[in-house]
Amino acid sequence: MEIIQHKLHPILKWSGGKSGNYKHLNKSLPQALIDGKINNYYEPFLGGGAMFLNLIQNVKLNRCILSDINEDLILFYKAIKNNPKELISLAEKSIDSYIKISNKEKRKEFYNRIRAAYNEEQSIIDYENYSSFYIHRAAQLLFLNKTCFGGRYRQNRKGEFNVPCSCENPSKLNKTNILLISAIFRCENISFRQADYKDVCNEISGDDSFVYFDPPYDGTASDYYKIPFSHEDHIELSEIYKVLHKKNTFLMMNNSCITKKYYSDFTIKPIISQNTVARSASNRNETEVLLITNY
Repeated sequence: MEIIQHKLHPILKWSGGKSGNYKHLNKSLPQALIDGKINNYYEPFLGGGAMFLNLIQNVKLNRCILSDINEDLILFYKAIKNNPKELISLAEKSIDSYIKISNKEKRKEFYNRIRAAYNEEQSIIDYENYSSFYIHRAAQLLFLNKTCFGGRYRQNRKGEFNVPCSCENPSKLNKTNILLISAIFRCENISFRQADYKDVCNEISGDDSFVYFDPPYDGTASDYYKIPFSHEDHIELSEIYKVLHKKNTFLMMNNSCITKKYYSDFTIKPIISQNTVARSASNRNETEVLLITNY
């Protein structure tokens, strides 16, 4: 895929999004990627997809495997890929109806009805086979993401979306951004997978691959998904990182400072990260995190 000459932004707000860290990330990309010598790009903790969107605006990518364990997130991206205009229309309809409600309590009621339907319908979704219902569900998620408190995604242990309503007016959908991203997603060399990161990493080998890891940070709240990412999971991740390193795969990771001891054999740079899902810019606290590479 050629470098995309457009300013692209993640469609969904997501905990740990990297939009504010592009400068640090781009300075640390492997030279082989910049020179076009890497054939495969893997992002096994896709989330909001900020890193992928950043890369396609700066380097030429060939084959891209974008994955996440969250089945509704992958469903959303497949709907963006296949039916962006229909998705936009449905989401705008809900957002417009929400904005027309001036009373905060009535807004909460409207929001809660959509959230309840979104949670109830989870049990009837066929996540293996794409259907028109994907569009409906993805539009619900986009509405909830635009109108929920703090613009964050969070599930309880039952897999139910449980973020309350913000009651504030949401920003307008960036339809141009969504349509551009949809066109990119339709490229044959981009594939989406709902999978555990370990399953994806087991398939990676050789020095023609670059993997970017952005897991839920160790030592921070990691309960935004029904299956939490524990401290023990981070230890296992560090071992997988070492296995991939021995295969000469190019690796980059963002993680919290407390993981430093697990990556002492690698290049570690402290960087300042900004919270991208706070309600306002004044509340977006800056935190020192690690940028870990093996090259």
